Amino acid sequence: MSRMIAEVYDAFRSAGAEDAQARAAATALAENDRRYDELRDDIRVGDSGLREELRRVELELRERINEVEQKLSARINEVEQKLSARINEVERQLSERIDRIERRLSVLEWNVRLNSVLLLGLLLKLIVFN
Repeated sequence: MSRMIAEVYDAFRSAGAEDAQARAAATALAENDRRYDELRDDIRVGDSGLREELRRVELELRERINEVEQKLSARINEVEQKLSARINEVERQLSERIDRIERRLSVLEWNVRLNSVLLLGLLLKLIVFN
């Protein structure tokens, strides 16, 4: 059974419309109101569904971001450890090379001093015995 809006019916009747026409117009407007209400309800349900879907997507994205952050953090730690190990190795090699150079310099310094003493001795011999 169709419902009708009494105010609309009365308005059409007072405007001079026949009873059947006023009733049909008021019933049609009531049906439009009903359809409008149904659409509004559907939109509300749809809006609620969209909000829920957005929440689900947001949670999923957060989970994925957390996973990526954890993987990146682990990878960064791995790279830092490898770099630290490589730096330690290079420092050790440099330290060994510096030690070898210092030993060679020590020998060279000893040679220079010995040669200086020998040269002084030769010069003294030349001066004294000539």
